[in-house]
Amino acid sequence: MHVVRSGTLLKPEIWKANVDCKCGAVLNISLEDLHNFHYYGTHFKHGYVGFRCPECGNVVPVSNAPREVRAKVVDKSRFDGYDDR
Repeated sequence: MHVVRSGTLLKPEIWKANVDCKCGAVLNISLEDLHNFHYYGTHFKHGYVGFRCPECGNVVPVSNAPREVRAKVVDKSRFDGYDDR
């Protein structure tokens, strides 16, 4: 048995989620799979966490990751290829 949530404290090391990719793949991801990505909007750089799909190579943003999990992703931000400038 694993305690995933204790009151309001989440343990990021055991967080997992199922995410759908645009190519139709359903992926079970964890903290180790997430990376920091960014794209350039009209006025400034926007950051998010996500992963690269092993099936098609698309960058898939993970918007439902809890704050505690996003805080544990500390790698350097990677450009995802989108530039709106």
